[in-house]
Amino acid sequence: MDAGSSLDVAPPEALRHEIEATRAALGSKLHALNHEIRGTVAGASERVKRSLHDAREEISPATQFHRHPLAFCACAFAAGFLWRSWRTHPSSALADAAPAEARQARARRPTEYPPLSRAVVPLIVDVLRGFVRRP
Repeated sequence: MDAGSSLDVAPPEALRHEIEATRAALGSKLHALNHEIRGTVAGASERVKRSLHDAREEISPATQFHRHPLAFCACAFAAGFLWRSWRTHPSSALADAAPAEARQARARRPTEYPPLSRAVVPLIVDVLRGFVRRP
């Protein structure tokens, strides 16, 4: 063999030292990367939780009532009125098909409220009277 083609081989102790240094550097980089990934995941998780909480607050009837009480009450009144008129007035096709006696009996019958309405309607009247009496 030539003297020019000889390979420079480091002693085994130097190789071990270099391998240990590389292993330690790799371990610290993996630790830093792991810490960074956990921080990113925790931040993303917190943002998702906050977004879900905000969305839940936006669609909450209580929140909407506190923001827009008059509009909320008007919509509730309109929905109740439509529901009540839908329940008490049969469609024209059914009204024409009903015998005359049944239609007259329905017209004479007083409006019957469900038990909950009997308790709630006086309460609503008292609340409205309280608002009217305020100076």
